[in-house]
Amino acid sequence: MLRLTSIFLITFLSGCTATYQPLTATYGYIVIPKEDTYYVEYHGKDKAFVDASWLKAAEETCPDGYKVISKNDETIHGSFKSPVAGQMVNLGTQDFLLSGQIKCNSIIEPKTQLTNTYWLQSKIVQENPLSSAYVAKQINMTHGQVRFLATAPALKIVDYLDWKFGEAVGDIQQGDVKTKIWVNRKGAIPVGYVLTFKENCAQKIKVVPPMAMLLTGFSSSKDAEVIRTADKMVYTINKDCNEEQS
Repeated sequence: MLRLTSIFLITFLSGCTATYQPLTATYGYIVIPKEDTYYVEYHGKDKAFVDASWLKAAEETCPDGYKVISKNDETIHGSFKSPVAGQMVNLGTQDFLLSGQIKCNSIIEPKTQLTNTYWLQSKIVQENPLSSAYVAKQINMTHGQVRFLATAPALKIVDYLDWKFGEAVGDIQQGDVKTKIWVNRKGAIPVGYVLTFKENCAQKIKVVPPMAMLLTGFSSSKDAEVIRTADKMVYTINKDCNEEQS
């Protein structure tokens, strides 16, 4: 009975009709303009639908045609707990993400919704802009939670991370600039968070995902300096403190 109920739940959860749309909470497209190109992501649960929807988003972004500069697809595996036959069991999830960089053949106003809020992932060759939804899937948070980190004033971020992960493991003061470091220890490999701020302005927020933690040789959840200086495969947002904070 337990197995049959689990199969029913998984089938129900994966069988919902997909709709092409801008990303709201979990699924849909995101288009990030950067210089003279666009970074297009599509998040969904059906691989064929994600592939087709990414092409549609690219076509709507560049109505006069486009050139694909790069393209990458990922499968994100996760799980959640659900009551089944009186017991809490872990049910597996599988999401598909297709991302890529395109350049339009001519300058025409895109028909897609654009976002100017994005994270940068540091790589050897270049920094790729990524959405909050993309980062969320890499660190097991929700799109809304990561978008909050990307857009909230500094003191609200401090309060939130203190509440979610406990007291900061690192607290550095350099003049009127502060840096705080938190660690999420809930997963098999920790995730680090670094916030550098001046008064209520978040100058820089950095997320150190599990893969980046491994690259640092991280061995102790209290090694704040390793997290603070991590620079490979991390996600960052830099802000101008002269701009009004939302």
